[in-house]
Amino acid sequence: MTTHLSELLSRDVIEQCSMSGQALADLTLSRKIFRQVDLSKADLSGANLDETQFIECDLTDANLSGARLTDAQFIDCTCERTLFEDIRAKGLAAQNCRFTRLSFNLAGLKKAKFDSCEFDAVSMRQADLDESTFYQSSLHQVDFTGAIMIRTMIAQTDLRTATFNQTNMTRVYFVGSNLAGQSFKDCDLTLSLFYQANLIGADLSNQKLTQTQFSEAKLNNAIFEKVEGRYLAFIACDMSETNFKQAKLAGCNFSQANLGRSDVSGVHFRECVLIELDARNASFAGSHFEHCNLSHSNTSYGDWRGAYLYRVNLHGMIQIDTVWDDVSNVIPIETDAQLLRAESWVSPV
Repeated sequence: MTTHLSELLSRDVIEQCSMSGQALADLTLSRKIFRQVDLSKADLSGANLDETQFIECDLTDANLSGARLTDAQFIDCTCERTLFEDIRAKGLAAQNCRFTRLSFNLAGLKKAKFDSCEFDAVSMRQADLDESTFYQSSLHQVDFTGAIMIRTMIAQTDLRTATFNQTNMTRVYFVGSNLAGQSFKDCDLTLSLFYQANLIGADLSNQKLTQTQFSEAKLNNAIFEKVEGRYLAFIACDMSETNFKQAKLAGCNFSQANLGRSDVSGVHFRECVLIELDARNASFAGSHFEHCNLSHSNTSYGDWRGAYLYRVNLHGMIQIDTVWDDVSNVIPIETDAQLLRAESWVSPV
């Protein structure tokens, strides 16, 4: 190490200089501030960078693999082809940074925060993102295969080109994010929240879903074929032209959802709430309902041929030209005329 470099590294604040290509591997550089420093092609592998701040730095082609970055901060930095593999970076915070064509594979990023960052062609395969946050960020072609994303928050984020495969996404918070056309092959979505998310055309077929929340999400043309769902919430969802064929659903809530023109044939509903469901022009042919509430739902022009209904509440159902051929309706709860009048009563005051 040259005398000049040693003098630079002795400072607490290192700024407006070039350290491009420097060999800094395994050094202890914790709690330093690098401001407007050119660190392109620098080797920082294995370095201790805990609580270090990088402000307006260029980290193009830098190697930080295996580095310690607990509570480190990156602000307005450029990171292109940078190696972040196997870093230990609990609590890392990045703001207004660009991450391009680089790898976070096997990185420990628990409780990391990425605010207003751009990700393009980034691999996060098998990274630990437990309790991490992505806010108002663009994630273009980000690969989360095998990642741990338990309790991760990805709010108001564009995820249309991200890859989720064998990803643990338990309790993930996807509020307001764009996941149109996404596939979730072999992912665990238990207790995840998709409130007001865009899931148009998303493929969730063959999934086993438990307590997943889709309320007010856009699910038009989504695929839920052969899903096994328990305690799912689809309250006020727009689910027109959705495919639910042969799904098994228990304890799910479809209140005020729109299932117009959807294929819900062969679905087994058990103890589900479908109050005020808009199911016009939908096919429920061969579906099975046990202890469900369809009160005030609209099944007009729908196909219910061969459906089986056991102890189903049909109070106030609208069924203009609904096809009921060969339906088995066992111990139904029919419309209560007095209750219907009470529900439509309007106070004169």
